[in-house]
Amino acid sequence: MDKSLRRATKGRSKLGCLACRERHVKCDEGRPSCISCSRRSQTCVYNDLPPSKEWQRKVSTFAFKSSSTSRANTPSEGYSDHTATERGWQDTILVPTLPFIPTNASLRGSFSIKDTHLLNNFIALTTSNLIGSPRVWSHECIQLSFTNPFLMHAILMTGAAHLKILDPSQSAGNYTALSAHHSQKALRYFGKVIGNTPFVNNNLDAVIATTLLFAIHSCNSPTFDPTSEGVDGLLSHMNGIFDILRHVDGPPPGFLFESVCTPELLPSTPPTTGPASDLAIMVRNCAPEAMKTIYNATVESLTLVLDAVTRQPRLGNTSPHLLLVYCFRWLAFIPLEFTALLRSHDPTALVIIAYYYAALLAILSDLKGGWWWMRDRPVFFIQRISEFLGPEWEYWMSWPREILGKYNEVVVQPAVEPDFPVAEVDEMGLGILSEARPHRSRIIVNVQ
Repeated sequence: MDKSLRRATKGRSKLGCLACRERHVKCDEGRPSCISCSRRSQTCVYNDLPPSKEWQRKVSTFAFKSSSTSRANTPSEGYSDHTATERGWQDTILVPTLPFIPTNASLRGSFSIKDTHLLNNFIALTTSNLIGSPRVWSHECIQLSFTNPFLMHAILMTGAAHLKILDPSQSAGNYTALSAHHSQKALRYFGKVIGNTPFVNNNLDAVIATTLLFAIHSCNSPTFDPTSEGVDGLLSHMNGIFDILRHVDGPPPGFLFESVCTPELLPSTPPTTGPASDLAIMVRNCAPEAMKTIYNATVESLTLVLDAVTRQPRLGNTSPHLLLVYCFRWLAFIPLEFTALLRSHDPTALVIIAYYYAALLAILSDLKGGWWWMRDRPVFFIQRISEFLGPEWEYWMSWPREILGKYNEVVVQPAVEPDFPVAEVDEMGLGILSEARPHRSRIIVNVQ
């Protein structure tokens, strides 16, 4: 490498690459890769291009601070991610069909036997239950994780959360602690690179995969705290995914998550009957005049989904898997004004989102398996919102409560495998989703 690209330094460089700064070692600041990263066969990234104010605003939806609960559950001296392994990292992989496990992986030796167990479970079981292609998760994403520590920790976080569901014995507490530990690690590494626009552009697959795993983790760990203003983690991460895609140069050819992150939206439809019509009546009778356009825009964007779960043919001949993916994405399009109302626990906004979760619950009832990370969430929010609003809003919560009583026991159950191969999903038809059209921005409302 050209010596002119290096400069003599005394002590640890403040302008060194992220890997050297993380390891607290001297960096020679070589470009495109310093000597340390070259020797360790890892990606060398410099954060010398500060993010623009626009970028900082775009990614402000990410909550990189772990909750106090997660900290409380984090393993202390009883667990270390630098635990000595009895065998090498590569030798403990139990899935022999992965020829890309690196022989010179920089991550080897940084993880424990417990972590290899989490990785094995993720590859063998969890990948068939995530949003998107199982092969993308079990092959391409695993390969990406060996050069992107934030993705590796997010994968281990998800593997631990899944094992907690599959193994409700005494070890479940250990899996909770492991999941919290890797969640904090993933957020720590991710926070150091997410503001580097060139890095995000060049590593979009790894960045989006990690954010999807954060969203899935939030689904599996729902929160609703009426005593403090805030937005649930799932909403924050889904907003973040599409903020990233809107900000970068655009998904490159062969983008791994194109089917999941395609920005499409069903047309807004004024409701005439069914639960969407009930919401429209509630808005007309209960909402302040200045806020009605916000509520109506949100309700009209949900009308076709609410109609599909209440009319015949069931789900409008739409694959329940595809409809769940659409509902998962829908959160990224809701108006900013509606998000602000949710943040302040506005009663009308909470009723609307309760109807959304009731629709999710009805769709999940059509599936015998899969979506383990989503199954508890609708029940949690319908119950919490109903308790928070109290008798005054009981009438408007009648449909979500009816759906809860009808499908609760059917939906809330551990699930290991999808009820049919993912390859068969397309054969079931797009149904109402054939009407979805590209939508590059949030739903915009004109507040008077």
